[in-house]
Amino acid sequence: ALVVAVACARANVHGGNTAHGSEDALARRAARLLAVFFAARERVLPAALVDGDLLMRELGLRAGPDLGRVLAGVRAAQIEGAVATREAALRLARTLSGQAAGSDKA
Repeated sequence: ALVVAVACARANVHGGNTAHGSEDALARRAARLLAVFFAARERVLPAALVDGDLLMRELGLRAGPDLGRVLAGVRAAQIEGAVATREAALRLARTLSGQAAGSDKA
């Protein structure tokens, strides 16, 4: 986040010019961007609804790339607003892992 904030701030300060005096403006801009990010972080990056341990326990998945893909898919759906509850995240995880919603653990 800091690298992005500094890069954005640098691009916005005098068209990217970092001549004398603009370092202060760059620092102020970076601080404002970071403040906005951290103030809105829960909206931008909400706490994960599920984790790998839960999916392994609830769905019988094993640690590895497949679990990572399921987690990434659930996380993306959560960030996009497609899932908002733990139950919805588990349903999506079952779908992404190829398990029917009512099936037993694999």
